[in-house]
Amino acid sequence: MKSAFSPVLFAVFIGLAIYLAEGLSGFKVFLNLEALLLVIICLMFFLWSAYPAREILTALRCGFFGCSPGDGGKAEAAAKLLGYAADGAVKAGILAALFGLILVFSAMETFDASTFFRRMALVLDGPFFGYFLASMVFTPMARRLSGQAVRL
Repeated sequence: MKSAFSPVLFAVFIGLAIYLAEGLSGFKVFLNLEALLLVIICLMFFLWSAYPAREILTALRCGFFGCSPGDGGKAEAAAKLLGYAADGAVKAGILAALFGLILVFSAMETFDASTFFRRMALVLDGPFFGYFLASMVFTPMARRLSGQAVRL
């Protein structure tokens, strides 16, 4: 159980560092619901293209709540699916960044230097959310289900 808390502690320390450096306004750049939804929707399309919905739900249930001891190989299958989800989350984050760049550069005809850098910072939220889901959610769950130690 100790290893399951290490990603949470890492996220808490990062959040604490942001808060101490910038205060609550430091979190404003991370509040990009469009990028988060785009990453999650792309990830669901990646998963649904490779696995049936029932297997996805079973793997998520096993990842969050654990599998029963006599599961008949469900833990290994769930670990494989969650590993695929970790890879897909990073790719979905990159895809979200590309969509964001298309939107930023399509609005260049009305270039405003004061908003350009804020928009570019918001573009980077997609890869951040993808990497965060991969390294803090899916990879630790997959490693725990496969019996490996959780590493960051």
